[in-house]
Amino acid sequence: MSRELVSRGLAALAEQLEALRREEFGASLKGLNANTRWREEEEHGGADPEVIQIFQAFEAQHMARRDALRSARARLDIIGAEIRRDGEEWHQERAVYDRTVDRLATLKGRVAEDLPLLSVCAAEVIKTKSDALGEKSGYTQRLQRAVRAFVAIIGDKAVDTYVPSDLQTFTAVLGRLPSTWNTDKRLRDLQPLDIIERAKSIRGLKPISKTTVSEYLAEFRHVWKVIRATYPDHVRALGHEDVPITLPRSAARPVTREGLDVEKLNIFLARAARERRPDDRFIPLLGVLTGARLGELVGLQVADVQPFESHWTLSLVEDIEGEDGEVEERQVKNDRSRRVIALSDAIIGTGFLEWVAGLRSGTLWPQLSRAVRPHATASKRMARTMKELGIHEARGQTFHSLRHGCKDWLRSQKVDLRTIDVQLGHAHKDVGATYGSKTLRADEIRTLATAPLPEGLDLSPYYAPFSPVPARKIGRPRKASGVIT
Repeated sequence: MSRELVSRGLAALAEQLEALRREEFGASLKGLNANTRWREEEEHGGADPEVIQIFQAFEAQHMARRDALRSARARLDIIGAEIRRDGEEWHQERAVYDRTVDRLATLKGRVAEDLPLLSVCAAEVIKTKSDALGEKSGYTQRLQRAVRAFVAIIGDKAVDTYVPSDLQTFTAVLGRLPSTWNTDKRLRDLQPLDIIERAKSIRGLKPISKTTVSEYLAEFRHVWKVIRATYPDHVRALGHEDVPITLPRSAARPVTREGLDVEKLNIFLARAARERRPDDRFIPLLGVLTGARLGELVGLQVADVQPFESHWTLSLVEDIEGEDGEVEERQVKNDRSRRVIALSDAIIGTGFLEWVAGLRSGTLWPQLSRAVRPHATASKRMARTMKELGIHEARGQTFHSLRHGCKDWLRSQKVDLRTIDVQLGHAHKDVGATYGSKTLRADEIRTLATAPLPEGLDLSPYYAPFSPVPARKIGRPRKASGVIT
């Protein structure tokens, strides 16, 4: 029903109701007069019975007309209520229509065009990053990890349908997951909410840390920022500057990682010195003496081991030449990681330089390089050895602790802080320290190469005749890690 018909109907109805009201009032008044007349005649006792009957007939006639008018007015009231209800429904429909028109107007012509799903947009963003950084870039892998987690928790929808509260929901669910939710076989094939319920029945699972949750957030936001820039008129802001996110209390506090004490270092090195595989044997030693990241040590090439005067260095500056002769970009954490690392003179006589001299070119760790993910494989092997020795604490004392210990050692030797930062690939604390050479100077290499070892550190197992640890019992290699022994 149109608004015009509603208005006209209500106006006509109002006129009819007013006319009926007047007629009903008149009929009631005439009926009342007739009743009064014949009662007065009757009370005085002299009234003619025929006259009384006439007045009674007039009364009955007017009362009947009054009742008929009341019935008609009641029916018209019902019709009026229906018209008013139709009018109210029309107004409601009109309001919905107006809101829809306003919404469509804000979409600027997007009525016939649907935006792609998040997974599609994110794949394009990550591919662009991968083309720039290389397929093996750890950063692009972390971006993929974050997007997969967001899709698993919130869902894969058109990018213009997400709202800011989705990011807080994502964070809250992440904070309730166990730290191994992506790797534990018992949880790997479950959805996040099912993982949370399943984890309640598994003893020993530790919650994800706030640091890891923050990393997921930062990585997802990077992808989202590019998507929003692609569709600025349709995609909402989910960035921190627009949507402050509260980290969940259920997530574990960040673990403070510390260096291993000398006693634990000696246990680790004594075991490593007897390992059969060169990567298991020498990577722990290099970690203690250089403080280099595990990923940096895993990627070392024969050409990276270079002499300097009577000392030795590891160069992470040049890119890597593959077996097919093509040059691949060296995978490092950031620009500061491209550096020259001074080796302690203690490396001489440990067998490491002899091992390098026996290789023509390529990687220092042939067996490790055959793994699908060499860095992940090395990390698992180091963690397994440290756990067997009882010197591993989840996230607290790991292989990365050697990096912390190296910094403590160099500080104790009063080495200049700038020299320590360049050696470890850390950012300088002030602008002044960024001036000058970006890699170690000759005097800094000499200082680091000749610095006394930490007090009590025992490298004698490397100098003793080689006595390998009996080969571990190796089952079928895991397909995911690609370990080849």
